[in-house]
Amino acid sequence: MFFKTKGDKERLENVYTLISNRDVKSYELAIVELSERIKRIIDETGKLEEAVIKIETFGTDYSQMTEEQQYELGAYVNLMEAATKLLVNPIYLIRNEREFHIYSFEDGERFEPDYVLFLQRDKTDGFEQLQIFIEPKGTQLLEKDAWKEKFLLQLRTEAVPATIFVDDNDYKIWGLHFFNQDNRMKEFDSEFAALIGK
Repeated sequence: MFFKTKGDKERLENVYTLISNRDVKSYELAIVELSERIKRIIDETGKLEEAVIKIETFGTDYSQMTEEQQYELGAYVNLMEAATKLLVNPIYLIRNEREFHIYSFEDGERFEPDYVLFLQRDKTDGFEQLQIFIEPKGTQLLEKDAWKEKFLLQLRTEAVPATIFVDDNDYKIWGLHFFNQDNRMKEFDSEFAALIGK
């Protein structure tokens, strides 16, 4: 590089120094934030493990649970949400109160999943947005509603998200195995762990 004067060179060096100092400060802040997230993840993992042991004793029929057990189950879901927020951002868990329905690929059977989880993960070129359908199901209904679970599992490969805007973002629609403590927790937990990148 050629400079007209020594002053031009010094001004340019000062600009580079200021930019470098700003970047170092940004990286230091990122390191602090990540360190805090890691500490919280470790703490939340312990709490989740304790909660899983506790709620396994409640059974699968929500209407048969005591008010205290229902509260504990809600606290578990909130804890899962908090733990997930540490890994992906933002996250929204919405209870579907018969507001919308989806229809099976095979015969167009109507289905109203109980929950929809929206996740957004940053990528180097935009972001990945996931819409995940979750359905808690009592053991007595697993066989009768097997078509619903089959449909949920088909979403990952067969659902095609409609996008309004042209962008570099990646949109996905997924469904998980039924949330059932007696017969599906292993599958549900493993799918959920894969979803959040564990």
